[in-house]
Amino acid sequence: MMKLFGRRKKIIPTDPTLKPSERFEKLLLHTLEKEGFRHLKSKHEFVQDFDYGKRIISLSYINSFGYISMVQYFIKIVFEDLEKAFKKVYPNYGWTNWTIHENLHWTQSSLYDETKNDYTDRSINKLAEEFFSEIKPKIDFTFSRINDYQTLNEIYNSKPDEFIEYLPMSRLEKRIINGLILARRFQPSNVESIRDKYLLLLGKYNGNDIEDIRAEVEDGLKFLSDNKIDFLNN
Repeated sequence: MMKLFGRRKKIIPTDPTLKPSERFEKLLLHTLEKEGFRHLKSKHEFVQDFDYGKRIISLSYINSFGYISMVQYFIKIVFEDLEKAFKKVYPNYGWTNWTIHENLHWTQSSLYDETKNDYTDRSINKLAEEFFSEIKPKIDFTFSRINDYQTLNEIYNSKPDEFIEYLPMSRLEKRIINGLILARRFQPSNVESIRDKYLLLLGKYNGNDIEDIRAEVEDGLKFLSDNKIDFLNN
């Protein structure tokens, strides 16, 4: 799958004048740009456009004792038409417009080479190799599984009364309202039953902010009952 690292594991040289994160990300970009990803260096992200929005691979660097050790990975998918519809319900919603957000955790190797007390081509290449062998297959699975609005609807609404791994649990209002917007488009005869199942989900959340979330959900439900949101009708 990955041509950057062959069987002999040839070490690809990186520019030691760059920051360690930049050296690592340039190494990833060597392969990712062939799949249409562009690099947002300031955000430590790789972005790929697709028919319905954007796919994003996001990196977060974990510091240990003053040096970068492991790298944590997240993937995000933005379905632009759905997010525009969601913003009509919550025009002042301050949180991200990610439709899907998944934490893929991290690989085992360190960006920092403890044997050399430095960031070396060897350690940077090893971490890049682990990204492509361990993390990238998980990214490809999610991106292929959720690739249009029909599959997104299936993810959101197959079990409305259960938490899903693709959004933080504290963002119940986003899950519920997005799910109902999708249901109106793809399962209009089931909207009421899906809404009732989503309300059961509220009872399972034990966070201290449940009353605020409940109030936001009620506001969203009222907006949906009072307004028609054109979604994918163009």
